[in-house]
Amino acid sequence: MANETNYIEAGVEAAERLLGIYKDSESWRETKKTEDIIVYGKQSTEFGGHIYKAELVVDGAQDVAMKTWLPHPLGTRMEWDSFLELCEIIKDFGDDTMIMRTVSKSIAMGLISKREFCDIVKISHYTDLQAISSSCYSIEYPDCPIQSSYVRGKNYACGAFFRAVSGEENKCEMTYIVQSDIGGMLPRTLVDSAVPNNMVKMMQTFKSAVANK
Repeated sequence: MANETNYIEAGVEAAERLLGIYKDSESWRETKKTEDIIVYGKQSTEFGGHIYKAELVVDGAQDVAMKTWLPHPLGTRMEWDSFLELCEIIKDFGDDTMIMRTVSKSIAMGLISKREFCDIVKISHYTDLQAISSSCYSIEYPDCPIQSSYVRGKNYACGAFFRAVSGEENKCEMTYIVQSDIGGMLPRTLVDSAVPNNMVKMMQTFKSAVANK
């Protein structure tokens, strides 16, 4: 990608892909369930792994939920997300499009080491759905080179939707979508077990963070 227009277009494409997944109702199977969160999964059509989506009702308005979800300076993500070591915006193109670098902490008791991602991120508003989304898709960017100290992962269409709950302005429905190739020589069974568990833990922490705003 050579210029700003290309990155903005990539952000639009990422948002469109995520919207398609959000609307997709076919072939999902339940992989994990708690009292307030359900995680579904199925084979990804973009890489050899799986795609997961989790659903939760959040005790907070859409704008509050989105601000809590996004990193500084747009939001407060690093105040509550214990799975992230770093989450920073390294380039803001305006038009709710930015490039974000994230570094995850090791998970599964250290069996999965830290991962680094470089993503194009797009914030979108859908009046017809009464929803706001934050979508991301991994790209290459000169100011975010691969570092030898981290394993570089790749996010396919990922992100979160926050949809208003009719008649309840202080509640919203969250749908969290993960579709990541985390790289490394890892058994698929380990990844397929770790990802849904971590999604649930992260969403529970997020729910508490929003409720405390």
